[in-house]
Amino acid sequence: MLIVGNDVVDLGDPRVLGKAKDTRFLGRIFSEEERAAVVNTANPDLELWQRWAAKETAYKAVSKLRGTPPTFAHRAFVVSWSHASGHESGPGLRTGSVRYDSTVVHIEAAWDRDTGHAIGWVGGGEDERPSSGLARLDEADAAWSGELKDLEQKLTPRELDAVHSRASLAVRIAARGAMAEALGVDEHRLEIVCAPGKPGRRPPAVLLDGEGEAVDVSLSHDGDWIAWAFAVEAGRPVPTPRGSTARSADS
Repeated sequence: MLIVGNDVVDLGDPRVLGKAKDTRFLGRIFSEEERAAVVNTANPDLELWQRWAAKETAYKAVSKLRGTPPTFAHRAFVVSWSHASGHESGPGLRTGSVRYDSTVVHIEAAWDRDTGHAIGWVGGGEDERPSSGLARLDEADAAWSGELKDLEQKLTPRELDAVHSRASLAVRIAARGAMAEALGVDEHRLEIVCAPGKPGRRPPAVLLDGEGEAVDVSLSHDGDWIAWAFAVEAGRPVPTPRGSTARSADS
């Protein structure tokens, strides 16, 4: 089964604008070769945040692959793009990889004027890739939009244990709905939970009817955007509900 990661950057956030001019920041995140690639493009900010998202994506995948998150030194995650991109106004898509020690994470990075979104994966067959989604946090009439107190009713207590913001809650609701559709099950049979531990070092896991399911998921949010990626084990049969194990839909 694929092990997945993903990361979204809100390109309209004032905190990201002009960051390519911050030489101290670039030196902390990138190798000399990567810094040159950032500053010598037509759109240095876009190049910076695409590489940032690729590194964050790879870190999430590597953490799950190894079982324990490694120390996250951004410079240790080396980004390579398989083809040049003009970085015009977009939208666009580029592919590449991130290497960490002996592990190579395949990367797809998409962008438009508002967002940069990277998805990554390790393992699987040659033609396999994750499913993914990208949405506005406050998308009109979406299942994940609304007041915090109302949204909290959509998750179980153990799902809420890992929630630290409205965006964190919203992306779980969105990803759970997408996975339920892919699996062909009622979404209330699914939970996205995290093991105990420090925030940011607790990879999410998917449960079906309270038990581990052969689905790998990655969650991300930044500014006005939420994003997710997931992979379902090929040929995995989906069990039918076992009486009281399956939860009923919210009223």
